[in-house]
Amino acid sequence: MADAPILASPLPTNRVHSDHFPEPVQSVRAYYEPKSTSSAYSSPSVPLYAESSPPYKNDKKTHIFGLRKSTFWLLVVVGILVVLVTVGGSVGGTLAVQSRNKEPPQTASTASPTSSLNSTTPSSTTSSSNDRYTPPAAQDVAFIDISCPANNKVVSSNGVSYTCIRGKNVGGQDVMAMVAFSLQQCVDACREMNKLSSSTEEPCKGVILAEDLKERYINGNRANCWLKSSMQNAVDCTECVMAVQE
Repeated sequence: MADAPILASPLPTNRVHSDHFPEPVQSVRAYYEPKSTSSAYSSPSVPLYAESSPPYKNDKKTHIFGLRKSTFWLLVVVGILVVLVTVGGSVGGTLAVQSRNKEPPQTASTASPTSSLNSTTPSSTTSSSNDRYTPPAAQDVAFIDISCPANNKVVSSNGVSYTCIRGKNVGGQDVMAMVAFSLQQCVDACREMNKLSSSTEEPCKGVILAEDLKERYINGNRANCWLKSSMQNAVDCTECVMAVQE
């Protein structure tokens, strides 16, 4: 017969506790029983994980359309400035174009008639667009220049010479009367008449030119140049000049 197991006798409980001995153990089972952990989760003294996490913040109060408030308002201000600059530039360009369109177009200047015209070329109005000469009206020219050249010679367009004599006039013997702004024009008319004449004798012997064009044109016979068939019996005339064909 096998030997019966030897059972450990219970530890004595009447032993006095001292610093050299551990506290009494009630039974061997106490060394093998697992400690319960349920009390740790149910104990109000130990905070749960959810209670220790930071509170949830609402981003709607600090963000607009997913952007920080400061970034959002900065973009708004920049957009407004861009719109203002664009509108201002457009308005300024429109006003500049309208101002330029309102400026009157440049026109050719019109020279006002003078009281005295050069004996060779009268004052004129020249258009820069077509270079056409516009002579002044006879009634707007008070006086013209009837001075004789230094050598007292006036040569016609075809080379015929005329002797210039200041302060003389010949009455009658008029072949033609016309308006002339210079002594040269009056002499050329005389020479052209002789060229066109079918007569064997030249009809024009000389000319008389008056300087007071306006007075002769309005109150006279609308002429200040007279082509003469005879240059005889000349008389004094302070406002006249005489040119006799040589």
